Amino acid sequence: MLTTYNQRRFEEICAPVVLGPCLNMAGRDLAVLPGGVVRVCGCRRTPGGGFENFYRESPDLGFSWREELLPDDHPGALTVSPYSGDYLTLLAWSGRITFDSYQVCLRRFDRSGIYLFRSVSGPDGPFETALAVAGNFLSWRQPLAMVSRKRWIFPCVCSDGDGEPYSLVLFSDDDGRHWERGGRVGNAPPHRAVWPHRGVRWQNGGVEPAVVELPDGTLYMLLRTSQDCHYQCYSTDGGESWGDVEPSPFFGTLTMPGLLRLESGRLLAIWNNTAPLPELDHDLQPELNYSERNGNSEDVFTNRDALHAALSSDGGRTWIGWREIALNELRNAGDFRKTGSRTGCRDKSVHQSQAVEVAPGKILVAYGQNEACARVMMFDVAFLEETSRDDDFMDGLSGWSCHQFLRSPSGNDRGLGGHCAWNRRQGATLVPDPENPFREVLQVARHPDPRLVLEPEGAVWNFPGGRRGVFEAELYVHSSGSGIQLCLTDRFFNPVDPVVGDFARFRFDLVPGQPGLPCDCWCNCRIEYGGGIARLLIDRVEIAGCSEANLAAAPVSYVHFQSRAEKADFAGVLIRRVAAFKLE
Repeated sequence: MLTTYNQRRFEEICAPVVLGPCLNMAGRDLAVLPGGVVRVCGCRRTPGGGFENFYRESPDLGFSWREELLPDDHPGALTVSPYSGDYLTLLAWSGRITFDSYQVCLRRFDRSGIYLFRSVSGPDGPFETALAVAGNFLSWRQPLAMVSRKRWIFPCVCSDGDGEPYSLVLFSDDDGRHWERGGRVGNAPPHRAVWPHRGVRWQNGGVEPAVVELPDGTLYMLLRTSQDCHYQCYSTDGGESWGDVEPSPFFGTLTMPGLLRLESGRLLAIWNNTAPLPELDHDLQPELNYSERNGNSEDVFTNRDALHAALSSDGGRTWIGWREIALNELRNAGDFRKTGSRTGCRDKSVHQSQAVEVAPGKILVAYGQNEACARVMMFDVAFLEETSRDDDFMDGLSGWSCHQFLRSPSGNDRGLGGHCAWNRRQGATLVPDPENPFREVLQVARHPDPRLVLEPEGAVWNFPGGRRGVFEAELYVHSSGSGIQLCLTDRFFNPVDPVVGDFARFRFDLVPGQPGLPCDCWCNCRIEYGGGIARLLIDRVEIAGCSEANLAAAPVSYVHFQSRAEKADFAGVLIRRVAAFKLE
C-alpha cells in the first residue's frame, strides 16, 4: 500500500530511479505479489559454509524494504497462472547448488532435470513438486503464459553431451502440470580471431534465451552469442519448432537479453547495447588456462557496464528508445576485481536482468550479478519515447562513462577475488572552465601512465536513438593539444576503445589548425545526420561532411569523444555542454 507521499513519487517516475539493491544473479527472482508487494529472492553462503535462501520484500513497490529468511523447501520467486490463479515456477537442477540454479530446495533431488513447484495456497506454499523433464538444463527465467492460447512456455538451455549447448522451450498445455520439450533452436556461427581480434571470444552459440509472444501469437526469441549482436528466431507453433537463427538489430556480446510484453501489447527489450574491446592475443597472456585461451571461457569482460531498453509498438518491426537505463556504479573502481561480496557471483556486471510491469507503463527491473552493483530500479516507458537529451555537467558525470582499464590479471578467479575483470580508473574528468573558474567542464586528454591498458582518454554519452537527428556540443580546442576524435555510434563503445573510429556510423576528427576550427576559445559544434550523410558545422559554418559507414538496423544513439594524442597531451579538448535531438 503506497502512502500519499510514495504515490506521488511513483507517479512522477519517468527516467530510471534506483530503489534498492538486488541480491544476486538477476534473471528470475523478482516477483510482484497481490497488493503491490515486491519480492527479490536470493541465496547466500552461511558462516558454516552452507547455503540459505532469503528475500527482500517491499510492501510499497520498492520504496521501503525488509529482509526475511525463506525455508529450505521454498523455490523463491513464482509466477501466477492467469488460467487458474495457482503459483508455479520451474527450476533447473544439475546436482549441485550454484548461483545459476541456486535454490537450496533442490538439493533433496537425486536426478538432474527441470523441477516443477506449484502452490494452490499462495506464494509461500505448501508446494507440490515434480520432475517436469529429465536432462541437463540451465535456465535463468520464469515460465511465460501465452495470451493467444492456453499454453505455458519455459525457455532454457540443454546440454545433451553430444555437442555445444543449445536453446529450446518446454511447453505445457494443462496449466503447467505436464511438460514437453519443444524444438531445438539453432546456434550462431563461432567467433573467429579476425581483425580487430587477435584471439577468440568465449564461444557461446546461442544461450540464455529470452522469449516474448508477439501480438499475432508468434513467439520471438533473442539469444546470447559470441558475435557482435544477439541472434533471433521465431516460432509460429508455440515453441514446438523454430525458424533459422539470424542476426537481430540488437548489438550485444556474451550478455543476457530480456524481453517483456506490456499490458498495452507493446514490446520491451532490455539488453546491453555494448561492444567489448578487441580480443587480445591469448598466447601472450600467460595467466590464462587452456580453456580461457581457446574459447571455452573468457579472459575479460569489458562490455557489461551499461544496460539499455527499447520499445516497439508494431510487433517488433521497429523499435524506439535505445537508451541507457543503468550504468554500472563500479565502472571507475580501482578495486573493481575485488570490491563487493565474495559470497555470491563475482561478476561485477549489470548485464543480467528481469523486468515486470507493475502498473501501465511503469517497469520494475532487477539487474546485475554481484551485490555491489546489482540493483532494483523503476522507469516509465515514456522515458523511451523522449526525443531529446542535454547535459551541462551540473550534475557531474553520472550520465557519462569515462573509465580506463588498468593492467590486471585476466581470466577467472583463481584466488585473486575477481572474475574475468580488470581494475579501472577515472579517465576524462571535470576541470575548471578556463573562462569561468567557478564552473566545471569535461577534459578529454592523454595522461601517460604505464599501468594503463590504453592511454588515450575518452568520454561516452547516450541519447534517444534516431535515424535522423542533430548533435551539438560546446568545445574548447587547445592549440597546444592534439585534438579529438568525435564519433556518432549505434552502440556503447568503451571510452578507450582503439577501433571505435572504424565502426562508428559517422566520424569527425577535430585537429588544431584545421580550417574553420577556432582554438583557445569556446565554439559551437553541430552535427546534422540522416539520409546516409552527416554535416559538421562550427559556429554555424559547415567545415566537413562524411558518408554513413557500417550500416546497421540500430539507430545512432551515442556520441563518443576520444583523444587523438599519440603521446602526452595535458591540455586536450574541453566540453562544456552537449545536446541531442532525434528527428526520425
